[in-house]
Amino acid sequence: MKGHLTGWPFFVCILDHAGMEKNEIFDHLNAQLEGTSRFSIRELGLEVLPRLMPRLEMLGHTCVVCEEARQKGLLYVYDIKVLVQPDMTVKKQFELWADSTQKHLKSVHHVYAKGEILARHLFVGIVCGLFLGLLVPFFIDDKNYIGFVLLGWFLGALIGWVSGKIVEMKVSTTMRLY
Repeated sequence: MKGHLTGWPFFVCILDHAGMEKNEIFDHLNAQLEGTSRFSIRELGLEVLPRLMPRLEMLGHTCVVCEEARQKGLLYVYDIKVLVQPDMTVKKQFELWADSTQKHLKSVHHVYAKGEILARHLFVGIVCGLFLGLLVPFFIDDKNYIGFVLLGWFLGALIGWVSGKIVEMKVSTTMRLY
């Protein structure tokens, strides 16, 4: 099974047709994964594949790296069953492909996964809120540390969530989310 997905260059030529939509990819994957446990599907992170492939299709015309990633992704789309088998080398190849593709999209094209910006803003808001919640009791001479920490955490999370949503809405209008 080693190298199973990398040895089919003729297969890619057959599959290389004009753009698959997200729903088509999703339906095709569902048909192949029928009978597979949901835990296996979530464990592999296969939910990124239907979102990633249309973006690679769009950018593949202008970027060689995106076109190569799209060709490799088509192999996974049309033969996804090998990822749910016990062979770890194929799973590792898929994870490396997905990570390198997402890093390329982020660094070169400034395209982000949906929820990534929100999560980053939420994390920074919580950390800042906790820090301020720890500092406030020292300046107002109050001994209610836990209350201020919880209030700081809540307000930080709220501000982080709102700012993350606003930034994601702005980024989504420029078509930089997948």
